[in-house]
Amino acid sequence: MPIARRRRQDPLSSTLGQRLDPRANSLNFLRLLLAMTVIVSHAWPLGDLGDEPLLAGRSPGGFAVYGFFALSGYLITGSRLNSGLGDFLKRRLLRLYPAFVACLVMTVAVFAPLGYLKLNGTLDGYATTGTTPLDYLASSLDLRMNGSHIANTPTNGHGWTVTLWSLYYEFLCYLVVAGLAFWPAFRRSWRVSAGLLTLVSLAQIYESTLRSYTGNADLLHMVDLLPFFLAGALAYQVRDRMASTWWTAALSAALVVAVPLALGARFVVLTAFPMAWVLLWLGAVLPVRLGRKHDISYGFYLYSGPVQALLWVFGVAEHGLAVYVILSIAGTVPFAAASWFLVERRAMRLGRRRPASLAAVPPHTVARATAVRRAHPAVLPVVVPPRSPRDLAVIETGVSRR
Repeated sequence: MPIARRRRQDPLSSTLGQRLDPRANSLNFLRLLLAMTVIVSHAWPLGDLGDEPLLAGRSPGGFAVYGFFALSGYLITGSRLNSGLGDFLKRRLLRLYPAFVACLVMTVAVFAPLGYLKLNGTLDGYATTGTTPLDYLASSLDLRMNGSHIANTPTNGHGWTVTLWSLYYEFLCYLVVAGLAFWPAFRRSWRVSAGLLTLVSLAQIYESTLRSYTGNADLLHMVDLLPFFLAGALAYQVRDRMASTWWTAALSAALVVAVPLALGARFVVLTAFPMAWVLLWLGAVLPVRLGRKHDISYGFYLYSGPVQALLWVFGVAEHGLAVYVILSIAGTVPFAAASWFLVERRAMRLGRRRPASLAAVPPHTVARATAVRRAHPAVLPVVVPPRSPRDLAVIETGVSRR
């Protein structure tokens, strides 16, 4: 695996802002590892191989989703605080939605027909058996996965797209940060994010009480996931204030494990900020280039469910957990790569296009604005048109793809 060169930092005093190079980090590699963790975790229930291993009532896949939200909170907050609302929403939609729709189409056009053919020996009735392919598409285009079965397949009760449910809540988190950025206090001070994180964490800790007032599934999911997103947002706002060293990372990692073991499932939310911090530290120090230029982590997350479901239909899970996991990962890679090269990268380029009138902004203007922002981080950001799509990508924390 190719190794990246790193700038030397003082190991005892470096902050996250100093360590996490926006042009050269390993965050996409970490997201790929988290997506693989979801595959491994889902192998037990999807393959009828027994119960998933749990820590304080959460599966490895559940913790991986928390990690996704923590990293997204950091990256998306950086993007929003350095762009206007319109540009922010356009780039977020183009990053998330086209690949999502392509996955839905691939599921009804490739995965589900193959599964239906294997189970029934014919494609007769595929288009008319409920839930029909058209019903599945129509009910999912708003990012809400209201169903995951197509034409009564697969028959294991888990559906074709078991991973896509979280995207709706991730987009809601985007909207939360988009709205908070209009609040000057949120832009100026990390204390606002800390206070919001505390409030939502308390709601999660007292979820049983909250359930007596509401049974709304969307609200309960947001109470579960939003703290991790806000933890990433807080990490972004204190990135130049807190030391990011091996010992702070080790302490954070210890808390991620010890808090659930010592306090139980109710207090897992207290791991939100330590989890964000250790993941971001790893993203800064791991010398891994994989995913830096071509980020297949999102496609991996999208297509892992359909691939695993199809492998189950064809009986691969009967050969044991290891075979099922290895073939699931290997089978997902080409679809994830196709998603990146054919859909995601092209959609992102659309989001970075600028009016011709902005193309002539001189380089020294951008350099001057950057120097001012570094010297006065508390001042509201001055949005200056970047010189190129590459510059815009760096302003959004460099290699960020989510």
